[in-house]
Amino acid sequence: MYRKKDQKISNVEKEYILNKFLFFISSLILSIVIFFIGRLFGNTGTFIAVLIILIFIGRQTGNRLSKFLIFSNTTVMILIGSMWGGITALLLRLLFLWTRPGTISIIIGYGAGLYTSTINYDVFMRDSRLSELFPDRLEENQEIMNFVSIISFIVLSVVFHFLLK
Repeated sequence: MYRKKDQKISNVEKEYILNKFLFFISSLILSIVIFFIGRLFGNTGTFIAVLIILIFIGRQTGNRLSKFLIFSNTTVMILIGSMWGGITALLLRLLFLWTRPGTISIIIGYGAGLYTSTINYDVFMRDSRLSELFPDRLEENQEIMNFVSIISFIVLSVVFHFLLK
């Protein structure tokens, strides 16, 4: 949002900025509260609390990232999509090593990691009226983003399982 020095910020922009700031502060406070409540229940509680926080952060970051990637070329999309899946798998493996959760929690963790690794959340709705305005290339880009990040997450989860003990 670039503006000239003499240009004023409108009330709508001020309200938007204030809402974003309040959302960030409330999310931060909620994350801290969830973490400390999870600590009360031992390692599994800590695992679930940190997992919830990482899902929230991952989905917000993935949503912003996908809005950038949907209009980029295929090479950049594959590179960043595979990196996103890899980062998700690495963070999940480090969380497993830190908290040592049980089998059910590990299964839940992999499901949450797979959910977080799909970076195309809420970008392009096929059934909306706006879908007629966008070229067919955007649908292909969305499928590429989805496929690459999921495959990267699955493959690197297996690799990190054997490399990081």
